[in-house]
Amino acid sequence: MHRVRLTLVAAALTASLTTLSAGCGDSSEEPTPGARPPTAAAHSPTSAAGADGAAVRVVEVDVADGQVSTDDDRVEVAAGTAVRLVVTSDVDDELHVHGVDQTAELIAGQPTAVEFTVDEPGVFEVETHESDLLLLQLLVR
Repeated sequence: MHRVRLTLVAAALTASLTTLSAGCGDSSEEPTPGARPPTAAAHSPTSAAGADGAAVRVVEVDVADGQVSTDDDRVEVAAGTAVRLVVTSDVDDELHVHGVDQTAELIAGQPTAVEFTVDEPGVFEVETHESDLLLLQLLVR
């Protein structure tokens, strides 16, 4: 069994998510209450700092009209690297990270962030349960 340190990131990431999504649109515009933040067609994996100050690989994924939008359908990281998935879906669904056995509720139009570290090599699929979409594969070396 894979040894995994896992943290579900909630309200504390709201400020980070606002900063991430602001880079995709005109930051001078005021958001409409209840509106989905502007997103680009695809996002590059980036790095950020986690709660402990260590580097975190950030991967953003958008799901709209049954289509997955991300820069790469296979993201490669070194074993022991923290990964933060930020998923925004246009429908309510459930996110599942295989091998980590972590799930998170996806609420339509709201970014959901899940942060975890995989210590052992392998390929881990990230999918939605209701719509049965493969979002990406995480290749841990």
